[in-house]
Amino acid sequence: MPRFAPTALLLSLALSACSVQCEHAIAEDEIAQSRGVDPRVDYASLTRFGPWDDRNYKLTLEDLEYLAPNEHELHDPIPAFFRVELRKEMPNLRRSGPGQYPRSAVPLFVQRYGGIQTGKRAKTDSEDCPETKSKNNKK
Repeated sequence: MPRFAPTALLLSLALSACSVQCEHAIAEDEIAQSRGVDPRVDYASLTRFGPWDDRNYKLTLEDLEYLAPNEHELHDPIPAFFRVELRKEMPNLRRSGPGQYPRSAVPLFVQRYGGIQTGKRAKTDSEDCPETKSKNNKK
């Protein structure tokens, strides 16, 4: 195996994370509680689980019960709504300790949704994301 293979692997993993977190995180004061479907949910607090995504507004208090008790300690860069979606699809995911989500969670999120969405635009469309920028230049 070439000596640069581990470095290339780390670089590709970093770029995958970049595609989810390219732009600056949305400020909690920009999250409008009134846009949420369930007034019992503190939508701004969902940023402690991962990056903000407007699809979080569809979460209900009952949806949040799918999350692990230590969800705020997990460092997977995926938004709360996708965490709930994965836990509904994969009920056997661990609910304690580190490594509760599969390694494919970030690429799966990007494949399904195209990245973080705030307003009407997916964040992977950003000029700031090197991975997306290089893909867009090839079109």
